Order: sequence, then structure tokens, then C-alpha cells
Amino acid sequence: MNFKIDLVYLWCDGNDPELLNKRNSYLCHLGQALPNDNVGEQRYIEHNELLYSLRSAFVNLPWINHIYIVTDNQRPRWLNDSDLITIVDHKTIIPANLLPTFNSFVIETYIDKIPGLSEHFIYTNDDVFFMSKLNPEDFFDQRGIPIVRFSKTQSRAKYEWVLNELKSEPKVFFSTLQKAWLLFCRKYKKQIDFDTIAHSADSYTISAWRSALNKFPEIYQENIFPFRTYSEIQRLIISYEIVYGLGGKKIYINKPNFWNRMLSRICKRDIWVSCRKTLAKIVRDVNTCNPKTVCVNEIDDIDTFTNFFSKKFPTPAPWELE
Repeated sequence: MNFKIDLVYLWCDGNDPELLNKRNSYLCHLGQALPNDNVGEQRYIEHNELLYSLRSAFVNLPWINHIYIVTDNQRPRWLNDSDLITIVDHKTIIPANLLPTFNSFVIETYIDKIPGLSEHFIYTNDDVFFMSKLNPEDFFDQRGIPIVRFSKTQSRAKYEWVLNELKSEPKVFFSTLQKAWLLFCRKYKKQIDFDTIAHSADSYTISAWRSALNKFPEIYQENIFPFRTYSEIQRLIISYEIVYGLGGKKIYINKPNFWNRMLSRICKRDIWVSCRKTLAKIVRDVNTCNPKTVCVNEIDDIDTFTNFFSKKFPTPAPWELE
């Protein structure tokens, strides 16, 4: 492939007193209740995830052109100046009337505004780690169109089912996926499978990103609140646009369930991601079925986390301070 591919992270240091004070101050002035999992410390606490995620990218994605870290007036304390990494402040890409924001849905909406971002890029978060060598062909086809990896959910979902869920059930993260699916189906006047993207690293183009934003201005209208309300529209809609609007390739991922872990002992199962709530299960998956990526949603054991990833990626990357 003869095009450049960048890597984009969202990151914040939730241990920073200044950020904590800012966040808590805005929470006090909201005047409305929000789900605990939106504003609790677990979403912001810092355990050096980005340090090891970047090491994993340096080792296993050596062809990456440039890395952008999108953050709110922060900088990792261990990050040295580097021609390979650019820190992008929220105010550089997000409209001033939406700042400050602590809502990843809002931040994601404006990723295409990153100055200098290549047409082709991979987007991820600091809790995703690249566990084996990957190639550009794992993310883009020969036409340069992103490859979309879906996780099967309710493939036969109906409009009525989703509407009833959204009206009757408490708003949770799944609601943002449902809204993305429903909006896409209505705009295109067809009912596609209700598949979701995996918790991993996803490939995009600026053109596809903007195509979705132009076709679905509701994204700008809904993704505005400084904290997650789960009324937002998830970026899943951009993946639908890539597949159904631009003719991109979709792949259904194998999950590291019991059967795939057993089969991995005798044949390659091509597990794309292990995303677990406990580190013990992630370690088990890595040892039994060798997933290409892992996503550590919640760190339940900081010592296990540090020991595991420091052994997997022991060598400092060139951008780390000595």
C-alpha cells in the first residue's frame, strides 16, 4: 500500500488534580443526574495504559506514519518531544461552545479536524493494546477503503424493537449503538443487520468520516453534552457508512469464548480482540488463543496489569523520557 496511515488516541490523565477539579466543578453545576458509570472515577483513573499501548504500537505497527494524542491541555509525564507524536488539544478541533467536554462521544465527532491527519487513520483508546504484528492490509483493502470488523449482536433487529427499547429501558451505552443503527436505517430507507464494532482499534478515512457527518447532521446535534448521557449517537454509524455507503469490506470477528479457546489448541482461530472486565481473563485469553489486540475496559488489579504489560512490552519506545 502506498498511502500513509496515522494512529489516533483519545487520552486523559484522570489523576491530574486540575482536571479533577474542573470535572467536579462542572458536575456540580449541571443540575441533573447522570448514570454513575459516566462520571465515576473508573472512567478517568490513570494507570499508564497509554505508555504500554504506545509501546505495543511501536513494536507491532512499525509502519504507522504518525501518532496523534487528543487530550485536554495535558501531556503524559513520560513523553519526550518526538517527531513521531503530536499532542492535540481539545480546543484545536472542538468548537469553543462545546468546551470543556469530558464526553468521548463529543471528542470523537471532531477527530477529522486534527491538523495534518492523514486521509487513512486508525482510531483507538489508551486501553487497547496491539499484541501481535499487524499489517496495513489488516485495516484497509487494496482500494484504500477501511476494513470494518463487526461483532454480531441482534442481526434481525426490527425498528419497533429498537424504538421500544429506547423508550422503555434506562439509557446505557447500548442505547447509543441502537440510535446509530436506527438513524442509518431510516436515512437509507433499508433495514441492515444490527451489528456493532468491537472494542479494539478501528480504521477510517477522513472522507468516510465526513461523508457520515454530512449525511447525518444529527450526530452534531446529539453529541454536545459535556458528560455522557447515552442519548448520543455512537461512531458505529460511520462504520455502517463505510460498509453500506462506500462498499467497504466487513468481517465478523471470532471472540475468545470457550469453544474458540479450545479450538485454538489445535488450529488458528484468528481472534481479533479480547475485551474483558478482569485482567485474569485477558491473561488467560492471551495465553490460550493469542488475540491480535486486547482491550482492558476496567483495571481490577493494577499490579497484575503492570507486571503483565511491562513483561510483554519491556523496551521503552524512543519517545519515552529516560
